Amino acid sequence: MLTVLFLFKAILAGFIVAVPVGPIGAIVMRRALHGRWASGLVTGLGAAVADAVLAAVAGLGLTLVLSYLRDYESAIRFFGGLLLIYFGVRMLVQHPPHLPQKQPDETLNGRRLRILRESSADFSGGFLLTIINPATFVAFMGVFAALDLFVSEAPTVVSSALLILGVFAGSALWWLTLALASAAVRSWLSYSLIEWINRVLGVLVIGFGLATLLSVFGLPI
Repeated sequence: MLTVLFLFKAILAGFIVAVPVGPIGAIVMRRALHGRWASGLVTGLGAAVADAVLAAVAGLGLTLVLSYLRDYESAIRFFGGLLLIYFGVRMLVQHPPHLPQKQPDETLNGRRLRILRESSADFSGGFLLTIINPATFVAFMGVFAALDLFVSEAPTVVSSALLILGVFAGSALWWLTLALASAAVRSWLSYSLIEWINRVLGVLVIGFGLATLLSVFGLPI
């Protein structure tokens, strides 16, 4: 019973940390509204894996990784800010297609390679933007404290696995919900409205990037 409760709380923690609107959420929504909900979901799954890694650091007390994150926090945040601005600019300059894009003369192998290449880029993008964000780690620390999820100094294999799998499942559940919900409302929206939403999401991501860069140089946000 305690094991089931621990797993449930880990799933809840992953869901809670993933829900607040941030750059990943904006990117997932944008891709789903463009008719690419699977691409948005893969991006979210990359973020979910990063959430699981950061949860392991926070909950299991991986001091070596935590020390590395602290030592290179400024460099990580600087790189993350630039990456967010890049994603935001791309969102502004790329117009949403009227219909999902097709490759008319594509072979089966060519289609498989294209899907693999695009999925790898989506997954790695979601992972990088999450893993380099120290705020995610801080959020897990707070949520774990509230839910009493900190594992003892000598964590067992079972407790460690339940924490990591639970956080991943909770985070992935949110990204699946967001991608499907955004895709569902797409048919109710006009093309001009989708394009307007796309610009707002792009500006939002750029804003996150600029805020990150300002924090690196100690400037007020």
